[in-house]
Amino acid sequence: MSLNAFAIDQITLVSGEVVTGKILADVPNRHVDIELVNGTKKRFQKNEVANVERDVPSSQDKEMIGNDTRMYVGVTGGLAIWNSSPIDSKSQFDYGFRFGANMGQLGTFSKFAAGMAIDHFSVSSDANIPNSVSVTHIAVQFLFRKISNTGFYFGPEVGLGLSSANGISATGLVMGGTAGYEYFVTDKFSMGPELHFDSLGSNSVSQSSTTLKVLYSASLHFE
Repeated sequence: MSLNAFAIDQITLVSGEVVTGKILADVPNRHVDIELVNGTKKRFQKNEVANVERDVPSSQDKEMIGNDTRMYVGVTGGLAIWNSSPIDSKSQFDYGFRFGANMGQLGTFSKFAAGMAIDHFSVSSDANIPNSVSVTHIAVQFLFRKISNTGFYFGPEVGLGLSSANGISATGLVMGGTAGYEYFVTDKFSMGPELHFDSLGSNSVSQSSTTLKVLYSASLHFE
């Protein structure tokens, strides 16, 4: 991919206003047509236009990849606050990784991503039985993001919860949601906080459990 693969076009108006997007047509002595990053199309008469530039790298370049499919892989770490019935447990360190793909634009201002998140934590209970519980969540995520890479995202997740205690292992359905903020340090590297809330159905280790996770993520993005 070339250096300016995500560069944008720029129109400077006589008034001094700068309009960025993708130039669709530049008809000499008549008009210039441009599509903005949010999909809106505009036409400016030539007497309104002071200058036209194509492939201008800028801080807004990332906004133009809303329709592109990009893979991502990352790691997460933070605090898991786990509560199980009838066992009340302590909060513990949670760690894991995630991977998936941005699937393209969804509507005017958002894009859709699908992926998988896997994380693990172990908790020590105040109750005598079990003494400790090991929990792994494997969830499919469906995320909704801004077209601009940097920004908030949210979405549901569903998957499988694996728990074990004192040699007893069990599985259950995990359902929940996630929300976070992703800041792109470069076009290919992002980081930011995440908040998860998951519910694990009844199994032989516990009747049910809920988990609040306050995590921080770092991800690589590539074609």
